[in-house]
Amino acid sequence: MGQKIPWSALAARRFFEDSDTLDHATLRPISHVAPNWELTWDSTSDRYEEEEDSLAAHLNKLIEEISNLVPPTDYHALENQHAINYEGVASGRFYLVGKLWRDQQTGQLVDKDFVGHMIEQATCGHYDVPDLVLSAAGRIGTALKFGVDHFDKLDRGHMEMLSVIITDILFRRSDWPA
Repeated sequence: MGQKIPWSALAARRFFEDSDTLDHATLRPISHVAPNWELTWDSTSDRYEEEEDSLAAHLNKLIEEISNLVPPTDYHALENQHAINYEGVASGRFYLVGKLWRDQQTGQLVDKDFVGHMIEQATCGHYDVPDLVLSAAGRIGTALKFGVDHFDKLDRGHMEMLSVIITDILFRRSDWPA
């Protein structure tokens, strides 16, 4: 474990600074909404360049919003508030044991990709998902707590889950002006 990095607005903003993987992980999956998914870091403004047909402005706004929050410790509960509305949960196929989802048919744990799908599908029809913004802050706060100070340094599983959350937020907000 690395050095603990305390939460601050600056640490939260730097978590996303000049990332090599953020665009591919969060914007490319929704490139049908905004085809200009590649990000360019502007070191003068310390933000991603806002371009036409891009969600960079929305991402910059989300980063700023996250940096001004107090990160919750139980981000899983915030995510599960959405996942619980997934149709497979209502039918009884999927159920929650602690922080993990199980499949009633197989008895197996549900993998993170499918949990992301559950959250995404359950948020359909929502115009905003403020609890997922809090969840993202919680995931970043936990990473900082364990000395992971940048998105690109997250392990694969945590990067993928945070990416799903960010992508879902940006998709829900894509019809709004940034």
